[in-house]
Amino acid sequence: MEIILLGTGADIPRPERPLSSVALRMGAATYLLDCGEGTQLAYAASSVGLGGLRLVAITHLHADQVLGLPGLLARRGQIEGAEPLTIVGPAGLQELIVPLLRAVGTRIPYELRFLELAGELPGKKAPLPVVYRDELIELCWLPLDHAVPTAGFRVVEHPRPGKFSASAARARGLQPGPAFGQLQAGQAVTAPDGTLVQPDQVVGAPRPGRALAYVSDSGPCPALYRLLDQVDLAVLGGGFLPEHQAVARSKKQLALRDAARVCARSSVRRALFTQLSPRIPDERLDHADTLVAEFSEHYRVGRSGERVTVVARD
Repeated sequence: MEIILLGTGADIPRPERPLSSVALRMGAATYLLDCGEGTQLAYAASSVGLGGLRLVAITHLHADQVLGLPGLLARRGQIEGAEPLTIVGPAGLQELIVPLLRAVGTRIPYELRFLELAGELPGKKAPLPVVYRDELIELCWLPLDHAVPTAGFRVVEHPRPGKFSASAARARGLQPGPAFGQLQAGQAVTAPDGTLVQPDQVVGAPRPGRALAYVSDSGPCPALYRLLDQVDLAVLGGGFLPEHQAVARSKKQLALRDAARVCARSSVRRALFTQLSPRIPDERLDHADTLVAEFSEHYRVGRSGERVTVVARD
């Protein structure tokens, strides 16, 4: 699982800091979270092919999250035989994008499948609502607290098979070869002495898949903690320095230290903070890193264009 920060900026796009967008890659499959103005340029610069794009998930209908979508869809339409694309977002997303494409004469030659987010915050013990699922991941979401209807996303990799114990297999008279592969595939095999060896005798319990939380804009709220709970990586909006905290609160957004504090209380293993306000010049990003490092050495400010590998847990 690889994360590419296509853009970490907010409000105003800059050449060195494009607007919010994160690409998640798993093998040949790509999933896009938010699509701010100019995302197609950052996407092209990242050398991530559009052919493998399966899903675009939009957190809310503010310009710096969604205005890059029409251009990206049109660019993908230049790929011969492009597969259908699923687009997840709040109510009104389809009514915004489809007429706009029609008005500017852009024909999309592949199917667009819109899934609108609707519903209230589930009970504390209820699982997070799943809005999208394929053979690699499932996408969960929760409504957050912002100036307009806004979602936060949690991408969860399906559980991975348990570890295969070659020593346990040998102890039952088996040798490396087809029998090892069959056991790892969940098939029982017969040992040389006629004993039937079951997979659960040599393969450990399934291991949890990796989990990523993505939040662009939100004020503090219970749903935020549920969404971030013990994820392997959080990409979280926290684009204001302490001197701009009042501005952050007025916009129902998180200042940098508040975002780091939420991550620490949610036991987030690793965090990258984005949605950086134009008030933070590039020369102050190192200072911003020090503000969050006191919460965890694995927390820092994200840089546009960087790639991060999410390591699987044992």
